[in-house]
Amino acid sequence: MHKTTQAKKEFVTKLFSNRQLFEREILQIESENDRAEIMKFLAVSLVRDTLKEELNFLCMKNFSDFTFAPIKNIIFKEIANEWLTYALEVLHYQREDALQELQEKKRVRLILSIINDYYQKYQNYFFEEIADTFIELVLRMQHSKNSSALIEGIISCDLIANEKLMSVDDFQELWKRVRVANSSKEVDINRIKIKIDEISTMLYEKELDTEKKESLLKSLKEYQSKVDKMTKAKLEKFDRTLKNIKDAMVVSMADMNVQID
Repeated sequence: MHKTTQAKKEFVTKLFSNRQLFEREILQIESENDRAEIMKFLAVSLVRDTLKEELNFLCMKNFSDFTFAPIKNIIFKEIANEWLTYALEVLHYQREDALQELQEKKRVRLILSIINDYYQKYQNYFFEEIADTFIELVLRMQHSKNSSALIEGIISCDLIANEKLMSVDDFQELWKRVRVANSSKEVDINRIKIKIDEISTMLYEKELDTEKKESLLKSLKEYQSKVDKMTKAKLEKFDRTLKNIKDAMVVSMADMNVQID
């Protein structure tokens, strides 16, 4: 996109005045599915990496460090970086000029409005990812007596509503649930892997007609896909109580987030 200085300036003014245009040009968003995918990606990225010490129970040192406060600021930086890339690569701005374009309050408000709308609609992606790290933390514990201050703090605080815990009254019960669910998952994965081995062995048979070979290859691909899907499956899929706990955590986090906002 090569534009004269005046045309470029007019286009940028229009860009920051039209939310739909901004989303399409800067964020590559044209549908609700696009928005959801971006927020899913950001949820994983922030919880697992950027804000892991504040949101990821696997990396958090103390429960007092737990906070949602930085999320919107980080998303703002991500969008600002997208603008910067677009300005440099598409509009051929100098870096300093591109940064200067973001200084107008009206333009900042546009980005903030996008962030607020996205986060309000898709905040549960973040909460679900956070809850997953809690279950993963419990799974890491080698023994039911190896609870930590962090885990005990999570169990005893408002993050998990007690009435939602059902049969899980303490860490030992929770640990057993997680272990059993993980064992069930491993059994299911191994069962599929056995089928893959059987099919792979059959494919090595010398006198195998083309039709049979194609059928086996199709089955092999299907089973490999099942293994991938099963490997990525959350432990809540294998235990209803874990699903209830995760749901309770998501609801509690949504309530905590409203208080912050």
